Order: sequence, then structure tokens, then C-alpha cells
Amino acid sequence: MKTVTKFITLLSFLGAMFLGLSAEAQTIGKVQINRGSRYTRTHIVTLHIAGFNVDKMMISNFSDFRDAHWLPYTPKIYGWSLNDKEGEQMIYVKFKSKEQGKVSEVLNDAITLDATAPTGGKIKIDVPDGTLNQVDSIQTVDLKLECQEAAYMILSNSRSFFRKRWQTYKPDMKDWVLSNSADGEKMIFAKFRDKAGNISEIAMDKIIIDTQGPFRTKIVINNDEEFTADSTGKVTITAVGTGITQIKLSNTKDLSKAVWQPYKKVIPWQLAKGDGTAIVYAVFKDGSNNQSQVMDSIVVDTTPPQKCSIVINEGDEVTRQPDGLVELALKASEEHQVLISNYKDFRGAYWVYFDDLVTNWRLEAGMGKRTVYIKFKDEAGNISPVYSDDILLQR
Repeated sequence: MKTVTKFITLLSFLGAMFLGLSAEAQTIGKVQINRGSRYTRTHIVTLHIAGFNVDKMMISNFSDFRDAHWLPYTPKIYGWSLNDKEGEQMIYVKFKSKEQGKVSEVLNDAITLDATAPTGGKIKIDVPDGTLNQVDSIQTVDLKLECQEAAYMILSNSRSFFRKRWQTYKPDMKDWVLSNSADGEKMIFAKFRDKAGNISEIAMDKIIIDTQGPFRTKIVINNDEEFTADSTGKVTITAVGTGITQIKLSNTKDLSKAVWQPYKKVIPWQLAKGDGTAIVYAVFKDGSNNQSQVMDSIVVDTTPPQKCSIVINEGDEVTRQPDGLVELALKASEEHQVLISNYKDFRGAYWVYFDDLVTNWRLEAGMGKRTVYIKFKDEAGNISPVYSDDILLQR
């Protein structure tokens, strides 16, 4: 309404200036579509028409006024229909003066009909593999945006776009702040608007924030046995955990020579040479390159028990015990179990826990020289050579 008032005021002023001129010269006017808007999303528009010293007007969508006829002058027309074809539309107006019926020059105004929303709207979170593993209190990402005929855009971490404002369209957005820094799936939404005000469909992209390494991870050497007596140092590593994609193993803490390999649960492994406590270090990696490190140890013992001996009846040469019962005194380093027999091939014998004194051992039946054979085994499973002692059994 203010625009029309300004028009009329201007025309009145111009009319006063041109008093005394011919009626044709005093025919002054102007036409505006939708108050001078450059775009419309509908072909129905409002015309504001200002004319001075006129009583009739003719309006048309065509410059030759092929479909028009003279109408009584009115300063506003609602519901004027443009052509249906999108693009620039022209409205043509001419006036007829009250005096002498003189016809004015043709006036016009243009507006662009655009009822089609922007298409091809895309938003891309510029993070390799769609996963973010930076550990920051505020997580930010760069965005790539694309949309045909877009003039404005609106971005949000929620589909509602609550409290977000339209901004000038640009294909790149730096340091967009995600909703929070907690791990999980994050979404970013975008809408695009053209100069006419048409709004696109919602575009969306998502990203996974994963700042935690593989969890519940561990390695176990030889099914968690305490010792190994394998002189080659060959063991089996069992690796378990959640979220693992790759693993590397090493006999040294710095893992300087370790290489990544695809994760598998059971891995053959070669320990460092030599007896003693052997440690294996493992690093797990997930799909986001987060890592976690664990270790396990095993005692390598390839040396059988040493300083072994067996003594019957404190070294007596003869026994006359009627049932052939004797006492065995045993010694060995790192002893764990013993295998004792009256026969060199240990027939019928079985391993028992070591005791340094075995009472009431029954010798082989009969008379004469009787021998007792023994082997020692440590916790690692190393078995000593055969040791023996003998005594003369008399009755």
C-alpha cells in the first residue's frame, strides 16, 4: 500500500508540474507486478497501476494486446493470470486520457515465474570412510554441498531445522559443529532455496564418530598355559575382542618390526629364543584406526630337571625286609612329577607328584639284586634322563 501511495503522490506532483500542457503530455503512469518483486512461484499475481489524467486502461500479457480490451481505470488488480510457461513474464499496459481520448505509450513490467524447487540437492560430510575418530570436546567436520539453481541453504543436525536460519548458498562449509561429541551415528540435514523461494527436498548425510579403540581385547598364549617346553619357541596366540579389523604382534614392547595383518582369532607365533619369561605384545585396530594394546606372557623352559638322584634305604647295600618294602629318597631341581618303576621300560607306571621321600616302596618279587628306576618331570613338561639305584634283597 505504501508503494501505491508513493506512486500517486509522485504522479500528483508531476501533474502539478505539467499543468498547462496538452492532455497527451499529461498522461503519466506506471505498472508494477507484485509490488515490484523479481520472482513469483504462482502465475496468479497482483498488479499495481498508477495513471494520471486517465479514465481507461488496457492490460495484456502480449505486447500487441491481442486478447485485451479497454477497461475502466483502477489502481489495483487482484488475481491477474500470467502465462503458464516458466521464465520471464511481461505485463503491458496503456492508458486512454479523459480528454480527447489520446492513447499513451505502452508501459510494462517484468517478473520471472519459477514454480520449480531446486533439484539435485546433496550434502556430503568430507571425512574419509565416513568415520571420525578425532578425540575432541567439540567435533567439527567440513561439508560439501551441491544443488542446481540454489541461492540459499539451511543446515541442521536435526530434521526439524529448529532455530536454524537461511544463509547464502555456497558449495563448501568449514568446521560445522556436530550435535555432541559422544560416539555414534550423527546426521546433518540440508535444504536449498532458489531466488523465487522454492524449497528443495531435504538432503542428508551421516557420519560415525568412533573415538574408542577395540574393547574387551586380550591375547592368550597356548590356551593360557603357564609354561612351554617347546625348544623351537612355537606357540599359538588366541586373540579376542570387539571391533577388531587388524592386529600386529611383537616380542618387543616397541613393536618396531611388527606389521599389520588382517585380524583372525588364532595365530601361530614364534617366541624369542631362550629360556625364561617370554612376553608377546599385541596392538588391535578397528575400522576407524583406533588402537588398543595388550600383552601376555609364558615361561619358556626347555631344560629338564637337573641334579637328580634316587637312594634306596639311605644307601644300604642289603635289605632283609620280608615284604620287600624299602624307602626311596629323591632329589631334583625344578621337580614337579616323578615316574617310578621296578622295570626299565616303566611298564604300568604312572606320573605322581614329587615327594622327596617315598616310604614302603615294594621291590620286585624274588631274591637278589633289585633295581628301582625313576624319571623326573618339571612343570613345563621337560623330562629328565632315567636314574636308578639298586639293593640286594635277602630273606
